[in-house]
Amino acid sequence: MIVLRFCPLCGNAVKPENKFCRNCGASLRPDLSGTDEAASPQRLLSGRFPRVSLSGIPSRNSLIAVAGLVIIILVIISIGYPLLMVPGTTAIAGTLSSPATVQSPAGGPGDYPGGSYVIVETEEPTPLPATEPLITATTIIPKTPVTTLQTTVQVTKSVFCAADRLACNNTCIDRRTDNNNCGYCNNSCPTGTYCLNGNCALTCSAGQASCIDGCFDLLTNPRHCGSCQNSCPAGLICSAGRCDSPVTPMPVPQ
Repeated sequence: MIVLRFCPLCGNAVKPENKFCRNCGASLRPDLSGTDEAASPQRLLSGRFPRVSLSGIPSRNSLIAVAGLVIIILVIISIGYPLLMVPGTTAIAGTLSSPATVQSPAGGPGDYPGGSYVIVETEEPTPLPATEPLITATTIIPKTPVTTLQTTVQVTKSVFCAADRLACNNTCIDRRTDNNNCGYCNNSCPTGTYCLNGNCALTCSAGQASCIDGCFDLLTNPRHCGSCQNSCPAGLICSAGRCDSPVTPMPVPQ
């Protein structure tokens, strides 16, 4: 006698060894449905099939929620799996612990019935040194008196002089008559001389003029007649500062 089974959901005939209906995919396990019982030929001929309760079938929204939850779990596992596979680290509650020490048993790998085992050694916490009350020390550093030095800075301004003047030592001078800058800057005339037309000349007594080569009477000196270095021609004399012929004819040098 052949015993047939029927799907509690669609009524399709199934083999006794099948766990799911090949027509609708419903579970055929007795622990999930109380209606999964063998059908006799009389029940098959009469057309009566087991009643199926649809209250245990999950709704579409529930299936979508379950699928979304499964996807989230798979994403979390794919992200955390590489961290779990890092050699020498063990992930516990989201934190990485120190590498575990792996030791073989004392008798060798072949002496342990399981083949191998792992001993996890943890370091003992380092004892904290005995604390002593802290002493707060205040160091007083005496202030060094600050000495203020006044420095005078001389600012040199540009001097613009007239055409007949010369700028020397930030001052406009007349180089023709300045005894300290006679002819050019810082050219001082020696004692007994003075600056005359840019040259240091001798200081002469009254009635004499100072020339380069000495003091002379410009009214009568034929070499400096009327002015220094003005020599009268041969045969002429200097009279009143002019070169004139003598009253008595003078012999002409042969």
